[in-house]
Amino acid sequence: MKTLVVFRDCHAKHNLVWPDATPTDEDFVRRYAAKRGWLVAVRKAKK
Repeated sequence: MKTLVVFRDCHAKHNLVWPDATPTDEDFVRRYAAKRGWLVAVRKAKK
């Protein structure tokens, strides 16, 4: 599973975090963010 982070603006407190995203969730989040011009990143797993 992945953790997705959506960057809405330059402030870290405004980021959206989507933990344990399935492939279906990832498609939804990426399309939703792209329509609004937001960036999406995959957070590295903690070891």
